Amino acid sequence: MAVLLLTSAAGAPGVTSTALGLALWWPREVVLVDADPHPCHAVEAGYLGGRGRAGGGLPELARVHRQGGDLTAALWSQLIDLPRPEDLARSSRPAFSRPVSSRTVSSRTAGTAAVEPIGEGVDRDGDGNSEAARDGGGEPAHLLPGFGHPAQPSLFQAVWPALSTSLVELDQAGVDVIVDLGRAPSGAGGAAGIGLPGDLVARSGLLALVVRAGLRSLAGLSLHRDRIDALVAGTTATVGLVLIGAGHPYSAHEIRRQFGLPVLAEVAEDPRAAAVLSDGVGITSGSLPRGWGRGRYVSSLRHGASVLHRQMARHAGLVDPELLEEPGAGAEEAT
Repeated sequence: MAVLLLTSAAGAPGVTSTALGLALWWPREVVLVDADPHPCHAVEAGYLGGRGRAGGGLPELARVHRQGGDLTAALWSQLIDLPRPEDLARSSRPAFSRPVSSRTVSSRTAGTAAVEPIGEGVDRDGDGNSEAARDGGGEPAHLLPGFGHPAQPSLFQAVWPALSTSLVELDQAGVDVIVDLGRAPSGAGGAAGIGLPGDLVARSGLLALVVRAGLRSLAGLSLHRDRIDALVAGTTATVGLVLIGAGHPYSAHEIRRQFGLPVLAEVAEDPRAAAVLSDGVGITSGSLPRGWGRGRYVSSLRHGASVLHRQMARHAGLVDPELLEEPGAGAEEAT
């Protein structure tokens, strides 16, 4: 399976929360890479509430690369487990390091830092959040932490070719990759001059621009139209939009027609529900918003993850295109 890249052309439409949500409900084991060039450790400080191992991540991989070490093995040693929100809310204990699954994978030779989940997915608290068990068989999600200093992204350019290869090779271990690229840097450089890592873009299957359906977000996207057109022309990846809040006020059809880009998936607009992922609201207190796991926002993330997974399989030639669903169906049908 190929790599999914998520970025935005302008503003802050919710790339990290969307990437995290997709990873938590991805139909296959997945690694979420924090490659935001504007580092802030949003997942560790927000969703995980400070839990997890400090340090490491991409800077540690840069060190291993400089020393000529095994980058794939080092990658596994830097991962942090991403439990579902219901499990985090039921646990007040901090993270600790433990070995990863004993499943036979030659490159997986070290451990991940884990936030230990508690419970088996039942609604023990009576709050309507009974979906702790991961849909589709309990597929684990992991985080590869990002940069720890604003100067590090520019120094990482020499590492991207080797790391891109390692990320693609994770497919051999049955693992997909979602890369949070945050807001694409302005100015020339990178893939098609849009500021993204060229080797990573070249090895990806889907490149999704996260955008909201409001005028402010769409105006920002429009200002970068030339750069986006150059990116589409210069990659074999499928380039499209992940649309947040379709119909508020512009529909997916209107936006698709205006920009000439497919809407790959839709995510419902719900700031209160999204705050669980962006800021850990309800997690540290142990009380998620009632019915959060069955609401419109989570339903759209679950559906979006399924649709994007199928489109990645289509790009890899693994499924019949006729079997793909319409991307917006889940957001429209969820209640």
